Amino acid sequence: MKAKFFLIFIFFWGLSYFGYSQSDIVDSCYSKSEQLPCGKLLKQYSQVWKADSFANNGARKYVGKQVFAKCDCFAGIKWMEISEYFGKANFEIDGAKFGYPGQKMYRYIIYASDKLENYQNPGSIRLDIVVFEGRILYFNVFESDG
Repeated sequence: MKAKFFLIFIFFWGLSYFGYSQSDIVDSCYSKSEQLPCGKLLKQYSQVWKADSFANNGARKYVGKQVFAKCDCFAGIKWMEISEYFGKANFEIDGAKFGYPGQKMYRYIIYASDKLENYQNPGSIRLDIVVFEGRILYFNVFESDG
């Protein structure tokens, strides 16, 4: 009888432990300072974000400044679990070139005051996501001031 109980316990424990998906973690990602449901907003704005890949229709500018600039809860989340919501990065920078093996930066241009390549011009805004060994290490929005 104890063996059956133990096996049933292990089965349900496994479901609860291994059944807790990364998606649940993304859904529970709330900004500590602003109490924004960042994970849910990421999913909600994903299609609009990807459609503005040239950063010229204002969608990324709004989402970036109003939502992502206030989100401080993405650090530690597996990049592969949420990268689909961001789409392809405008620039990918391999950290190994700069002495940081295992690190990669994904740069998304949120707003380009000129061409995407000139993202450092005043008024341009970008989102940098640094990933180390598959997990988000750093997530920040920058506005160029010149």
